Amino acid sequence: MGLDWSSDGIDWRDQSFDEAIARDWLEATHAAGLPSTNVWFRVWELTHENLDPDRGWRLLKRMVQRTRSDQELSFIGYYPLAHMLDNHAALIAGELEQLYRTDPKWRQAFEGQMSSSRNGMSS
Repeated sequence: MGLDWSSDGIDWRDQSFDEAIARDWLEATHAAGLPSTNVWFRVWELTHENLDPDRGWRLLKRMVQRTRSDQELSFIGYYPLAHMLDNHAALIAGELEQLYRTDPKWRQAFEGQMSSSRNGMSS
């Protein structure tokens, strides 16, 4: 499946690979063991850590745009969206609220996430 996202693979830190990261992460949601894949770790680093939160947010938005199934939206909500809310809420809250109110994909992804920050966003 997709590119080699391991430490020995392509340089995932290169933003020009974000479309491929989004594609491969979404494909991985259809296979067993998503949280143990290399692409999962790359998305985790970009959405959970302080490596580049702006890039993580852009990647998350790209992933939602690319979704083709409820399962993909659920995984987005449960993993990278929750990570962004738990760790970078100040960065994304305003835009996320607008997306939630205007885009059914975002509402569905948001309903699947388990962030502690969720309390103030779903009204």
